[in-house]
Amino acid sequence: MNRPSKTRDEIRQRLAEGGRGLVMLDIRDDVDFLAQTPTHGDPRAWVDACHAVGTDAVILIGEADYLPADHPWGRKRRTRRDGEKTIVDITQPTPLGPLHGQEVTTPGQKPARTKMFMESPPDYDAFIALMAAWRDSRREITANLARVRRTIGPDGVLAVFIAQPMEMYYFILQYDMVMHYLDWPETYGRAMVEVEETAHCVIDCADDAGADMIMFGGAGTEIFNPEMIERHIIDPSRRYVEHCRRRDLFSLMHCCGRTQILLDKGWFESLRPTIFESFTESPLGDIASPTTAVKQLPADIFFKGGLSLDLLHRGSPRDVEQAVRRAYAEFGDHRFILAGTCAILTGTPKENLLAATRTAMEYQ
Repeated sequence: MNRPSKTRDEIRQRLAEGGRGLVMLDIRDDVDFLAQTPTHGDPRAWVDACHAVGTDAVILIGEADYLPADHPWGRKRRTRRDGEKTIVDITQPTPLGPLHGQEVTTPGQKPARTKMFMESPPDYDAFIALMAAWRDSRREITANLARVRRTIGPDGVLAVFIAQPMEMYYFILQYDMVMHYLDWPETYGRAMVEVEETAHCVIDCADDAGADMIMFGGAGTEIFNPEMIERHIIDPSRRYVEHCRRRDLFSLMHCCGRTQILLDKGWFESLRPTIFESFTESPLGDIASPTTAVKQLPADIFFKGGLSLDLLHRGSPRDVEQAVRRAYAEFGDHRFILAGTCAILTGTPKENLLAATRTAMEYQ
């Protein structure tokens, strides 16, 4: 095989066979790359763009796109440029009035939230009302996800993102999570209950719409104590994975940064997501040896990662080719999907993406 997987059944089969040669590079945040491909608002074009650089097409639908923009609770965006920066002004309607946010993307970086939606208890009241409104809109969410499924056809995997209770669907910055959790415990606690209930509703919507995978994250473990991580990240993740199994959906757990605690506490033994991403060395993470860390994963969990985002952004195609070969040498004995450790950085050369995927094809 000298091309990426064309059908989700093929990807499912290759996962069953150990994932050799699967490549899933997350290019959703690369505004420079997206500017060269007609992908915005067109999932089919996104599939074609992924296949053009040799990567298996995973269409990730986040909370911003559960509902179309013209729905009463659909998110509205306005994009503008300021020199090299791309600025997106965001309005999220709620039954109690709109919440406002802003994202800024600078070349070589991931998008940064510069204005968060929730900064006070009344904002949380609006957010809680929004969660209930989303659940009441489950038919519309299912219909919107089904439209995406029909658009991409059988050529890509449809993944849907859900939030951990602590994360509030990223309506707030990670470092604000702890402050708000401590400052407004009753309000934050109510919001967490609403987030998890909504997430389970979305899992059902996703399956009914024909999705393949549910993705959820783990907000930076370095800002929470172990009790908070276990109660508000690990325990909900376990319930999400169990729900996915009942629905025969893949589950993907993402955790950036410091992930050593997940190994030290033995949490993977009970979590058992289909796929985990990712183990990262210093300075971005705290894994001394990803090779050793992967060996501590239960054998039935796929490891997704192996490529440095900085190398993909700054290195040469030759550097990337060598990194891919090292990754397969280090992780090839485990269930392994070649990927970056998160979404690739803005301005990553297309030639480097092609070098990664073409080299990986040799291992299929």
